[in-house]
Amino acid sequence: MNLKNEVLFFFFLLSLNIGFSQKTKDIIIGEKISMFSDTLNQERTILIHLPKSYNDTIYSPKIYPILFLLDAQEHFELTTGIANFMSNRLDSKLIPEFIIVGINSENRISDYTPSNSTINPEGVFVDAFKVSGNSSRFLNFIEHELLPNIRRDYRTSTFKILTGHSLGGLIAVSDFISDDSLFDGYLAIDPSLWWDEGLLTKVVQSSEFNQEEYYKKKLYISGANNSNSIKDTTSMRVNQVKFYEAVQSKPNMASKVKYEIFENEDHGTVPLTSIYTGLQFIFENYKMHHMLGASANEIHEHFNSITKTLGLKLLPEERVIDILGNYFLESTNDIEKAISYFKLNIINYPNSSHAYFSLANAESKNGLLSKAKLNYEKSLELKPKFKQAQEGLASLEERNDN
Repeated sequence: MNLKNEVLFFFFLLSLNIGFSQKTKDIIIGEKISMFSDTLNQERTILIHLPKSYNDTIYSPKIYPILFLLDAQEHFELTTGIANFMSNRLDSKLIPEFIIVGINSENRISDYTPSNSTINPEGVFVDAFKVSGNSSRFLNFIEHELLPNIRRDYRTSTFKILTGHSLGGLIAVSDFISDDSLFDGYLAIDPSLWWDEGLLTKVVQSSEFNQEEYYKKKLYISGANNSNSIKDTTSMRVNQVKFYEAVQSKPNMASKVKYEIFENEDHGTVPLTSIYTGLQFIFENYKMHHMLGASANEIHEHFNSITKTLGLKLLPEERVIDILGNYFLESTNDIEKAISYFKLNIINYPNSSHAYFSLANAESKNGLLSKAKLNYEKSLELKPKFKQAQEGLASLEERNDN
């Protein structure tokens, strides 16, 4: 699309009320719930963030991937802000929208470590490490208690991401290399791969390690420059590099793991950059460049390709396609292109009253009155009290009478 059309589209967006239909005086990023875990034998605080479109009443209800966020008390606001920025850019979305489930940590040493070890990176005994080695129990809590509750209460897809920092990154890597891993994507932010003398690296290096499980799972690892922190830079960096080298020696895993070092970030600041770049890696190629100039068929093929790559059914968002269609209908008078967009929405969202309404508007403008009448009626069949569809049909019938 040329610069003139891009400028026109920008001003078209400004003319729209492109917010969602819900109205509230407060800015709410999530809700806090408490649940008792029989597996952990304790109460856990859970933070839930729903995408902006979740409660929208104009378009069809969607299902959403889930991002499980460890140490939510530290990273919840950061992660929700990044996710909203990346997923709400209309024709330049970097990732799909998803539900964020944050888990506040109670005892990180116990919950996030895959083995019982009392030795720190320097080989010194640490009494606090005696409780370590319960990550499998913590993952059981997620799989058998938390996840079923989330699926019961919210509209979710099967695709799940685990995000953790430091020891939280350790449990993410540990689950990624397990035979019965729970998640589809992992963000391990400056992970503590020094744990138990580099245990996870040794697992991958083992001749018994099964690498056939890594067809679609993806792992993003970030590293920080900890030279001025209390953490031992050598143990953090060297163990991360060793793990990555071990992974790269496994052909089936190599392309599914990315390791990136941020020399200008330390252990405490690296989550900001890591979450952004990590989500881009998990949803690699999700963004469709020059979507505004693409045909409906090109958009359809793009999302089909992503679906095959991720193993996650992804559709172009109904709202975005509807806005694009109305841009061509109202601003450029390219009615045929507008109709092709609206038909794409009907293919992807066959139970959407709004999709049929938009198509009817375009057909009415194009003089296809019989088709427009049928689609206004279909819109009202799906949503009998849809006032705009009622008005459109009445206007059409008045034109026919005249």
